[in-house]
Amino acid sequence: MRLIAVEGMDGIGKAAICAELAEKLGYVYADKALRFLLDGEEGYANYYRIADAVNNVNNKLFRAWFYALSDIYLHAIYDGGVVTDKYFLSNYAFNGTDAIEDVFNLEIKKLGNPYLTVILYATESYMFKHLSENLSGESEEVIKGKVKWWQYKYEKMVYLCEKHGMRYVVINVDETTAAEDVVQTICDHVRD
Repeated sequence: MRLIAVEGMDGIGKAAICAELAEKLGYVYADKALRFLLDGEEGYANYYRIADAVNNVNNKLFRAWFYALSDIYLHAIYDGGVVTDKYFLSNYAFNGTDAIEDVFNLEIKKLGNPYLTVILYATESYMFKHLSENLSGESEEVIKGKVKWWQYKYEKMVYLCEKHGMRYVVINVDETTAAEDVVQTICDHVRD
């Protein structure tokens, strides 16, 4: 499989970029692979229902394995070119701790590194604006705390890429960044 993984904060445009990138490259866009195990057209709804329940379990090991299963299943059902969002790095950023780092090491050892990992990095000002719009009613202090939390998540993503020698690119995005420009930048890296 030739896998391109697109990572970044929620609402940054990963899905639209993945869909456009897959079309441009002639790849498959595979979103939330575990949903294919669930009931037909209700697959997404069932997946989100299960994912919400998993996310509410206060056990990072359990959550890490759940999302690792999605990555494993992606490899089981696809061959050839695949673009996906929220792959190793998102799971690690949200669930990775020193105590369970072996989960991620094993997953990467068994599945191998993606052909290319793309980290869509939101500038602090864009993160603040985006979170302010989506968390209306929250104080400025709370939103600034979430911006710092996301900065930490990005640092964890880069750390895992470097630790495992992943081929990756960080692309800065904000509200003025056109999806087609991001797609072209990724295509330039695919061709390198």
